[in-house]
Amino acid sequence: MGLSDEELIEKVTEYFFMNDEFANKFEQWTVDNCDCFTDDEENKLEYTALHQKFAEMFEELMGAHLVSLGSSVEAFAEVCQKAEGTDNAELAEGARSIVEVMTTLTDFDSFCQEMKRQAAKKRGS
Repeated sequence: MGLSDEELIEKVTEYFFMNDEFANKFEQWTVDNCDCFTDDEENKLEYTALHQKFAEMFEELMGAHLVSLGSSVEAFAEVCQKAEGTDNAELAEGARSIVEVMTTLTDFDSFCQEMKRQAAKKRGS
């Protein structure tokens, strides 16, 4: 028997926030790919290509984790959408929170801000 909707949301949230291997892959990727980011207001074209690679890596890692849980990206999206409309306030809030964090993480502007922050840190400024 598969996980309940609540268990699936809980497991994904736990993986997202508490799995060191998952976090370290993203941290290392940002360190390895931040050199072209500057404090300029205007975004460079190469930012878009790097954002695309970042989003693909995120989707691959999250997709693999969902498969390991007996689910898929599509099924998880449906679970979250269904949970947000439920009377179970805790389940609805859990789904809303994880979707919001995932959306922010893969948002282009948020991505650029984080990469600029990482580049400044790497340069020591």
